[in-house]
Amino acid sequence: MKLPVSFSLLAIALATYTLKFIAVAMETELKLFPDFNQISFSDFGRIQVDGEIGDEYNQLAGYDVSRQFSAGDPPAQFLKLGDLEASLAPMDFTLSEIICLSNEVTDSTVIPLSEFSLAGKQTIKQLVEAVPDLGLEYASDIPPIASVLEQSGFAEKANLDLQTIIDDREIADLELDSIDLSQFFVEDIPNLDKTQLGDFADYQDSFIDEIPGLAEVPLADYPNPITPNGTFVARIDLVWGGAESARQRTISGSYIDGFQVPCETNCEYLELDDIENLGSAVQLPFEGKQWIAGREHLVNGGTGCFALGKEPTGIHPFGDIFKEVLWSTDESTDTANVVIFFNIKTSCGESPYFIGPVPFPNGNVKINDLIFVGTRG
Repeated sequence: MKLPVSFSLLAIALATYTLKFIAVAMETELKLFPDFNQISFSDFGRIQVDGEIGDEYNQLAGYDVSRQFSAGDPPAQFLKLGDLEASLAPMDFTLSEIICLSNEVTDSTVIPLSEFSLAGKQTIKQLVEAVPDLGLEYASDIPPIASVLEQSGFAEKANLDLQTIIDDREIADLELDSIDLSQFFVEDIPNLDKTQLGDFADYQDSFIDEIPGLAEVPLADYPNPITPNGTFVARIDLVWGGAESARQRTISGSYIDGFQVPCETNCEYLELDDIENLGSAVQLPFEGKQWIAGREHLVNGGTGCFALGKEPTGIHPFGDIFKEVLWSTDESTDTANVVIFFNIKTSCGESPYFIGPVPFPNGNVKINDLIFVGTRG
């Protein structure tokens, strides 16, 4: 079930208010703190490199984690529901809830079945098991199912209820998308739009853009909404290039190595400072701390069946849904660029954060900017 609007959303509101209050007090914009009430996956930039994930982990993971992506692809085309299950819980959505939150269309029932490919991939038996009370309906009253039966030579079974006809294994295994679904609509299958995505077979395999409207749902409106991880804000004091070395007071790293991983050579980084001019009552522990760029510096990541791999050093101000990585600095302009990386999350473990880089909303920062860093390093 979708979580009610309660303590979790209150916590988001309070944290957001606190952070924005600090920024207003400083008379400056708070960077790296997007309004996730307004930002969805469709608002993220496009991945900047080609990549491929093989099928060697499929059996252990419990779903098909394999995929290919190309530079220029948006996240909705390479992130699957299974990747987000542990963080945002999209499987608790129904299609009608998604459409309501996305503001794409006003009525989920008028969506062509061909656009809701998760439903199209189901067999007749899987549909009956997923959709509430569908087994009580007569096949003749469900146009797409009646069409599947007719095309497969079982037209005479259409006068039976679906719970009865799926006792025939040959019929039970017929797939809905064996016919042209563009001529049918979600409303042709009663309660289809009221069915939680997680009740469909193999829902983890579906990409975000295979679920109508999901890419447009604000990340703060998911069943398990994105939330700030801590309330620490720092000021960018200095921007350093790759000539720097031996930096020990870092806030960057990984869940495996911790977030104080030192840098020995080629240390591009942001030097951070406390927020100033708010008086002695506000003292944050960031004076002289260093956020190391991850383009050249890798740390350990991955758990369980994915074992240990490598990922860019970085931080997690919004939890484990993605990793923020300082990607490049420019000493001549005192500017820097922040990107994000995603990973694969499964029941047998998590991969390193290697799916990226993807531009972070408003990820261009400069000296004296206030930036949200979440928990202290």
